[in-house]
Amino acid sequence: MTRIVAFLASAWLLAAPVGAQEARYPVTIDGAAGAIDTGGTLVIPPRFDALGPFSEGRAPAREGDRWGYVDTSGSWIVEPRYLAAEPYSDGVARARDEMGWFLVGAAGEPLGEARYAEIQPMREGRAPFRILGRERWGLLDASGNEIVAPVFDGALAFAEGVFPAQRYRKFLFFRTERRWGYVDGSGAWVVPPQYVSARPFSDGLALVSDGSSGFFIRRDGSEAFRAPSAVVFPFREGRARFRRDGAWGYIDTDGREVVTARFEAAGDFSSGLAPVREAGRWGYVDREGSLVIPARFERVESFDGPLARVLEAGSERWIDRTGRIVRGG
Repeated sequence: MTRIVAFLASAWLLAAPVGAQEARYPVTIDGAAGAIDTGGTLVIPPRFDALGPFSEGRAPAREGDRWGYVDTSGSWIVEPRYLAAEPYSDGVARARDEMGWFLVGAAGEPLGEARYAEIQPMREGRAPFRILGRERWGLLDASGNEIVAPVFDGALAFAEGVFPAQRYRKFLFFRTERRWGYVDGSGAWVVPPQYVSARPFSDGLALVSDGSSGFFIRRDGSEAFRAPSAVVFPFREGRARFRRDGAWGYIDTDGREVVTARFEAAGDFSSGLAPVREAGRWGYVDREGSLVIPARFERVESFDGPLARVLEAGSERWIDRTGRIVRGG
C-alpha cells in the first residue's frame, strides 16, 4: 500500500511550509517555476526549470538537467550540480550523482564517501539505505555514518524509533519466503520478522498483514485491533482511511469508525483536513467527517500548512483552509 493518493498528478509537488513567515509554495508560470507565499503573492519569480517543495528553509531546484538547492528568497544555496535532489529533513537531504545516492549537509556538502542504490527519507536522525548491486539494507545516521550494517533484505522509513525490515527464510541454500518485522536504531529486532507486509509506525500504531487479513500492532508487537476492511491505509493525524463496499471512510486509533464509509474516494489527513470525493468532485473534510470545503474541484492535493493546490474549471489554483482562492484565476 502506498501513501500517495491515486488522484494526485505526479507532476504536482507538495509544499512543506517552513514557518509562518517563510512558507513557500511552488508555482509554474509560462513553463517556468517560482513560488508564492501564504497570501498568494509571487515572492520567487519564475526562473527555474523545476522547483520542489520547501522544507527547513530550502527547496530543490533544477536548472537544465542539474539540481541544486535554493533558499526562501530563491537564491542558490547549492549551485545545480546533482542529477536528482530531494527535500531536506532532519537537517540533511538526499541527492544523486553519476555514482549513486548520498546525503548532503546544510551547505550541500556530501556526507561521507559512499554511494548507495537507494536511501529512505531521514527521520529521527536515521535513514535506511540499500547498497549498490544487492538487495541489502542498513541504517545511516544524520552524519552519513553506517550505524547498522546492510544485512536486511528490505527496509522502509524509520519512524517512532523503529523501521520495518525484511528477512528471507531459508531452507538449505534456497530462500523460501520473506517476512517483515521491526528493527530499532541499533539493528536489533524489536518485533520479529513474521508478517507478509508491514508499514512504518505512525500515531503509535503500524499496519501489518499476516497474508489473510490486515491489523494494527503496537510498538511492542501486540495486536491493537483488526482492520475494518481489506483496503486500509496507515494512520495520519489520528485517522486511517479505509474502503468498504466501494466507499471510503475513516477510523480512529481505537479502531472505531468515526467517519462512515460514504465517499467515492478519500486521501490522508494533513494539517487537519482530508480530501474526499463526492459526485465526481473533490472537497475537504475535518476529523469528524464534516465537509468544510464543498466538493467542487476536479483535482486536489492535501493541505500542507495553510494552503492546498487544486484544479477548478480547468485552472490551477491555490486555496486556503476556508476554500477561498488566494492564487489563480
